[in-house]
Amino acid sequence: MTGDWTRIAGGESGTLLTGCVRGANHVDKNLPCQDASLASVRYFKGHPYALLAVADGHGAASYTRSELGAHFAVRAAAEAAARWMLFAVNCLENQPDDWLINARNEFSQRFIRQLYQSWERNVTEHLDAYPLEPASQGTDLFKAYGTTVALALIFHEQVFAGSIGDSTVFLVREEVGATNALDLLTGEKAEGLGLTTDSLASADAIYKWKYKMLPLAETHMIVAATDGFADSLANPLHTLLSLQRDTENKGLGWLEDKLEDFLSRLTEQGVGDDIATVFYFPPSSTPSTSSPEPSADIQQNAVSARGEPHD
Repeated sequence: MTGDWTRIAGGESGTLLTGCVRGANHVDKNLPCQDASLASVRYFKGHPYALLAVADGHGAASYTRSELGAHFAVRAAAEAAARWMLFAVNCLENQPDDWLINARNEFSQRFIRQLYQSWERNVTEHLDAYPLEPASQGTDLFKAYGTTVALALIFHEQVFAGSIGDSTVFLVREEVGATNALDLLTGEKAEGLGLTTDSLASADAIYKWKYKMLPLAETHMIVAATDGFADSLANPLHTLLSLQRDTENKGLGWLEDKLEDFLSRLTEQGVGDDIATVFYFPPSSTPSTSSPEPSADIQQNAVSARGEPHD
């Protein structure tokens, strides 16, 4: 369950740390990791923006190419973000008083259409190059690539978050004098583990788009994560609060050193799912990058038993 962890230091754009671990169930069944993650800091006309994106390829047997669907989903998120930036920067430069309301409207509606179109194009090109037998999927060949997607786009001191499916974006921020952790997109989970989720492969995918926009101010940490993370924890918000405090005190080197082990233990002791994460620290909250002396592992409170892979 090894993973490669990449840190991106974006200066005025903040710092990102991203990686995936292969789920314990997938190791047992000799299946690949079906999750994907992407983190980037880019500039357009001198304006920086940061992107966090994760995707969770569906685990049921009929989703035979879901690891590719997840890869195409985070790629599509980057393409949609680049297109959205053309609009947002134009508004910022030419309609500075109204740029935010216009950018929010664009994110809530056109952004997901562009993301879906990019994903659909990537899947179609792959199907053309590597055809599937129609009998294996009926007439819906896209189903083989089924995946969720969740992302956060940080630009001009604003956070734009959105998702299709049960991957989500968490924030740790100051609210009314206290530090709180929030799940921006999936809200309170129902009791037990749901085995179905909305999918980019569904015909009505763009109508399943959940989104939220809010100021970056007072935010200490943003985390995009596939559902294997939250489903393996009894209290994911408490865990994120603890993790943010420890990273603030011990430095990013500590988090980078401990994160892979922590997530590997999480999938082994939790539901056994793959886990993809991207951690983002704004410039004002970026912890020290020095590597501290060896210290305790990340604390967790995992659920007690593995579950089946999600559809």
